[in-house]
Amino acid sequence: MDLYAKFIWSIDGELARLNTSTWAVNHASDESEGGNSVLSIEDGAIVLKSTVDIAAGTEIKMDYRKFRQPQFYLDFCKETDIQDVLYMVM
Repeated sequence: MDLYAKFIWSIDGELARLNTSTWAVNHASDESEGGNSVLSIEDGAIVLKSTVDIAAGTEIKMDYRKFRQPQFYLDFCKETDIQDVLYMVM
């Protein structure tokens, strides 16, 4: 359950994804705070896009508040008393 609480995420609020990969993206609200990328879904694939030119070695940052957890997952968290990490930090 701890794995679900910390690693389930969604962009569209429809599909839940379990992310246990080693990629890391940090939070920034917008370009003034260093935001430089967004996630989207294209033809069923998750696509990371830059919103500005990103130089080699630059930290990738995006606005976590744009992620939308699926309602079925939020209901599951409530029923099982799981603390969803996305909502804990926001």
